[in-house]
Amino acid sequence: PNIHPGATEICNGIDDDCDGQVDEGASATEVHVGNVILTSQSAVDAFSNCYYKIQGNLIIQGTSITSLANLYNIEEVTGNVTIQVTSLPNMNGLDGLTTIGGSLTIKLNNYGAKLTSLSGLGNLTSIGQNLNISFNFSLSDCCSIDDLLANAGVGGATIIFNNASGCNSVSDISNSCGGGSIIVLPGNGIAFGETAEQPRMSLFPNPATSTVTVLLEGLSQQPGTLTISDQLGRTVLIQKLQAGQEVLDLDLAKNGMNTGVYQVTVTTETQRLVKRLMVNR
Repeated sequence: PNIHPGATEICNGIDDDCDGQVDEGASATEVHVGNVILTSQSAVDAFSNCYYKIQGNLIIQGTSITSLANLYNIEEVTGNVTIQVTSLPNMNGLDGLTTIGGSLTIKLNNYGAKLTSLSGLGNLTSIGQNLNISFNFSLSDCCSIDDLLANAGVGGATIIFNNASGCNSVSDISNSCGGGSIIVLPGNGIAFGETAEQPRMSLFPNPATSTVTVLLEGLSQQPGTLTISDQLGRTVLIQKLQAGQEVLDLDLAKNGMNTGVYQVTVTTETQRLVKRLMVNR
């Protein structure tokens, strides 16, 4: 009896008013409890518009992701928001997001159309922990970062580096967009223009099928070596690293890496990082 022409459309996955559309114009009323991990455009498009809050972390990662338009109803994420290794040109679709309880990380979005702007985050007013915007080499709209910093209180460290020229630090962005203080700090948060991170190696994607990107953060400015060995300890690849090198793309087929588990090791004169890589070919 509640489903008929002229009925009020409510967010329930049903065409309540019989107009051929589902949940159009309905207010989001539900809370998603648990982490949300979206690794493809189809997964983003399938996410229910009935959720206005994610009680957990939100991870958006996948080179096929080109639009966040379907996430327009999300207003709050209580945990961390991580957006990395996507083909997004901007953050449009997250316009409803106002509050992030944990950290916001936007990095390594250099695929497809490539991330050029943070437009879409203009309504974000609170980031509970850290803000990290890095390794987005085409992110040239510095003033969209400026707008984010001006509006969103950052409860922890603000880490900005390795984006397009002029968008590589808080001071760079301030100079590009009119100068003055652009950081709003709630509580006793601390902001840094550029902050040295702990040495870290990340592999994207992992598991990998055809290529893998090695991201190096916080390494000392020394030349190094990347070594990959198989499960039997046999070395399958040795790659020299230049001092300060931060990104390395590897073709798995070209290097004879078939399905299996590999150990990736990066060594410099003073540091050693180890990561496991799974290959599915």
